[in-house]
Amino acid sequence: MNKITKSIKDVRLNFNLIRHDKIVIMLFFTSLAILLLGVIFLLVYIRPAAFNIPVRFNPNSRVAGKWYELYQMPLLSFVLTFLNLILAIKYYNSERFISYALISASVVINIIIFIQIYLFAYLVGIK
Repeated sequence: MNKITKSIKDVRLNFNLIRHDKIVIMLFFTSLAILLLGVIFLLVYIRPAAFNIPVRFNPNSRVAGKWYELYQMPLLSFVLTFLNLILAIKYYNSERFISYALISASVVINIIIFIQIYLFAYLVGIK
């Protein structure tokens, strides 16, 4: 229990340090803005449909599902963004480069997922 308490105190201390770092804050809010843009894009262009649509694609087969399964992509992006943020906060004081890399990875993940959202929305029928 003592080790967990120490870890929580370290995270709190690092959070106080990381919230004043402009690079981390800028990258985090860029990541959230791209995530929000993807969700808004889905809300605007994806309508409920009675038929199955392709929700995942690999070269060998298309996996069809319900229209609301497309919202799994932004949910995954949200989870990965906050997991990366927590890890970046944890390692900020000892390994600043890892913190920057984790937050930058969140931006890249959100860009890739936004492109995937756009392509699936285009595939479903927006022109």
